[in-house]
Amino acid sequence: MIESKTTDKYKMFKNYMHNELGISRDDINQWVRDTIKETINNFFSKWNMKEYVLKIAERQIKEGFARGRESDYVKSVRMEVANIIAAKIEMSINEANQNG
Repeated sequence: MIESKTTDKYKMFKNYMHNELGISRDDINQWVRDTIKETINNFFSKWNMKEYVLKIAERQIKEGFARGRESDYVKSVRMEVANIIAAKIEMSINEANQNG
């Protein structure tokens, strides 16, 4: 009997929304989509991705050092710095070749 009452109440509510208020299932789906989109946009407008990435990197490095793998991280950092410097030098050489 409880299930029957619940079903009847649901049908009454659904009919009221549809017939009296003119609200369809599509309307509700669109409101949900709009709300989710707005919520996500608000979250990402306040979220600092750079800070998040730096925290993740810092945590990974600390965990690596704690496990005694600092030499791997030192090598990785050296390679990354070397690649950045090489790219800057290459850009400078290309600019010099284009200008002169």
